[in-house]
Amino acid sequence: MQQALYAAEASTDDQVAALIAADHGDPAEALALTLAEWERRQSIFSADSMAWALYVNGGCWSRRRFSAC
Repeated sequence: MQQALYAAEASTDDQVAALIAADHGDPAEALALTLAEWERRQSIFSADSMAWALYVNGGCWSRRRFSAC
């Protein structure tokens, strides 16, 4: 629902959508969304969601760039 509202306004909030996907069982979608967000904004918040998405996908070593493992 929220993504549809963002699309209607030509806006995105992939960071929040990625965290929701990671927390509620869609790790692949979480990773795709957070990669898209990282391409747009390389912020501490994007790094945090990237680390979480990588973690739920089983990638502890690959998240070292974004967070302490």
